[in-house]
Amino acid sequence: MTDSRRPDQTLAATGQERTGERRAVQGGTVEAHRSTLIASVFDGDFDGASAALDALAAVARASGTAADGRQLEACTLFLRDQRRAAARKEAYGEFFIDSRRGGRWSPGRRSNLEYFAREDRCKDLFSEAYELARTIERYSFNPGAAQALLATLSRHVDRISTAAHAQTPPLLILSDSHSRYFEWLVYDALVPQTVAGVCSVSQANLYGLFAPSRTVPTRARFHEALDAFPASTTVVLHIGEVDCRAIFWNLKHRVRIGREHFLDTLTRNLDRLLDEIQAKAPRVVLTCPIHPHYRTRPDDPDNPADALASVDGADVLALTVALGERMAAVAEARGLPFVSINETVADFGGGLDNPFYRVVPTSTKRTHHFHPPKVAGFWSRALAPHLG
Repeated sequence: MTDSRRPDQTLAATGQERTGERRAVQGGTVEAHRSTLIASVFDGDFDGASAALDALAAVARASGTAADGRQLEACTLFLRDQRRAAARKEAYGEFFIDSRRGGRWSPGRRSNLEYFAREDRCKDLFSEAYELARTIERYSFNPGAAQALLATLSRHVDRISTAAHAQTPPLLILSDSHSRYFEWLVYDALVPQTVAGVCSVSQANLYGLFAPSRTVPTRARFHEALDAFPASTTVVLHIGEVDCRAIFWNLKHRVRIGREHFLDTLTRNLDRLLDEIQAKAPRVVLTCPIHPHYRTRPDDPDNPADALASVDGADVLALTVALGERMAAVAEARGLPFVSINETVADFGGGLDNPFYRVVPTSTKRTHHFHPPKVAGFWSRALAPHLG
């Protein structure tokens, strides 16, 4: 087949192809050394990883391309961070919490290193700060607040990074889906002074933790995490909100469970849980369930469905308040701190200030979850006196 290109086009194309082939060979060599480095790190062979980095650096310097230079920089940072991660793994044991996948805890060297690498990198902190700013703007919150929060994160990023490497115990959270608030504590200026990081185990409720038919092994996962941490670890229990909503109303309509019987069960389970925790980690902070938000929809306040929703919401609030009182009594009897942010975030109706603190994905759908970065500040200030 005859090449229809002009001689100058053919020459240029041939030169480009040869350049591409040379770069592909060099890039492949860089990629091979990079793969060796990563494999060595995850095998715990840091001498082998250092040798691979030296070989990669030699190839990158010889090629002189920007892409290889970026690979060298990235691999250098990676090895540095993994050395730090390995040192912390030796101090804390193997654990991993991936907050972006429902707070599932699992052991494993690779996951553990990835978790600490995410915590230790200043660049990651800045990246997530910008993502936070975009998130706030996306939910139509005040853009000025996003910029102010971003500036705060920038000012404290060095302190956060320094604290991340400190040999201080992490903060272990047992909670339901509201654990997402506490995962943001690492970004607040108050918490990194006293704890190295935040690990949370979610999907927990007081009723289900000791139920024989429980299908989600939350309690077992929590004890695995608790066993991996030193006895000086502070454990924060933020639990009970799901019990007062979905769990109670499901049991009420299925088995006709009474309100007082339900509260008695939750109180007994809380005592059992605290017995288990304090046998391993005496530093426990108990938190009050956050009061629910309830109001009829303003477009049709006379609608029977709206009225029923309001009544149910009022009942949920009463049940949540009653559970909070019982939890406070348990904490007092055991000499444990009991922390609440309800007075900080509650509106005049006893519920929550939906426009500012709540995550509202659409104009019509409401959710009982807070906006995590905003509420993390409240929790940070409330918990700080009990973390030192």
